[in-house]
Amino acid sequence: MTTESRDATIYDPNRGQVDLNRKFPEEKKLWNEDLHPTPLARRNWGSLTFFAIWVGMAVQIPTWTMGSLGLFFGLNWSTTIILMLLGNAITLVPLLIQSHGGARYGVAEPQLTRVRWGIYGAYFPSLLRAFVATGWWGIQSYIMTEAAVGIFLVFSGQTGVVLNAINHGSATPFTMALLFPQLFWTTFAVAIVAQIALLYFSPPTKSQPALKWFIRIAAPVTFIGLVYIFSHFMGMTHWNFTPITQIPLKVEGHAYWIAVLGFLNANVGLWITMALSMPDYTRFAKSQFSQTVGQLPMPLIMLGIGVLGVLTAGATIVLFKQPIWDPVLLATVYLPAMAKVPVLLGILGLTFSVNILANTVAPAYDFANTYPKYITWFRGVLITVAIALGLGAWTFYGLIMQ
Repeated sequence: MTTESRDATIYDPNRGQVDLNRKFPEEKKLWNEDLHPTPLARRNWGSLTFFAIWVGMAVQIPTWTMGSLGLFFGLNWSTTIILMLLGNAITLVPLLIQSHGGARYGVAEPQLTRVRWGIYGAYFPSLLRAFVATGWWGIQSYIMTEAAVGIFLVFSGQTGVVLNAINHGSATPFTMALLFPQLFWTTFAVAIVAQIALLYFSPPTKSQPALKWFIRIAAPVTFIGLVYIFSHFMGMTHWNFTPITQIPLKVEGHAYWIAVLGFLNANVGLWITMALSMPDYTRFAKSQFSQTVGQLPMPLIMLGIGVLGVLTAGATIVLFKQPIWDPVLLATVYLPAMAKVPVLLGILGLTFSVNILANTVAPAYDFANTYPKYITWFRGVLITVAIALGLGAWTFYGLIMQ
């Protein structure tokens, strides 16, 4: 570090955070406004915001359906739940470690990674996480479209078409896309534009204000909606948990340990790229204390939503003689008329929130980091969307959930 660079550094001992008092436009291959450390005055995200981030990300459809994967591996319900908690507790450790650097220096993940991998070496891990995120971006956009189409079907009185398909064995994430292809894919395009618009009006240079407030609104609404789905269907069965609790352990010996490790890895893998990405958000943290306290409940939130999904699927076995893991189908077809639209709006909001937080913000930084002179953070957003559409990962999601 040169003397000039050291003179540009400011340390706040009360907050334990570092700031810079100048910019570096001469470093055209390394710097732009979006990648510059967040000024201390703009580090204003408190514990409530970080808690809302994890409610907004954990309260999502893949978390709800995660239990089905454990049962698919041949595990019983209790082993499935224990491994869900353990997997997310393991993820929490690197998540908090990685978050520390973002909160201290006000920088996003790609710039923090330069310290460990070097300027150009950092391209490899950053771009690797970016491509993983683009796959999930497509999946979440697909789920978002499901919820939006479900709302249209409720208002247009066409939910009977979906019910008929379910009764004939088509209870999968592909159901609505196959029944109403023109409506579905037009809505998919609108969902893409809406996500891009929110991010356009929420730049990193302003601490992403629109994103911050959207998180706080979407998180509680979504949680209430999924709890309502659970309580409604469990109430219809008089709280009969037995269809799930009586599913036996179907693997033993070496196969059992392979299943355990596979399902544990699935739970760790769900948020491990987010563990790497947290500096993209903790760069706006008020302090280390605020980001740490806000993130500690993550494993319990994940466990709670996973349990709701497993038990609700058990209720659908009692009621409909088949497990229906997709809450969008449940809300569209089986909920009372007055509850359908509010619950679907909650699912739509939560999926929108998750996709922005987990699958768009982070890869946009990664792509911007490759050539800051020409690629701003928002241009990174557009690259993320383009790659996600090319991958079409929603087809993989749909096949798994059949």
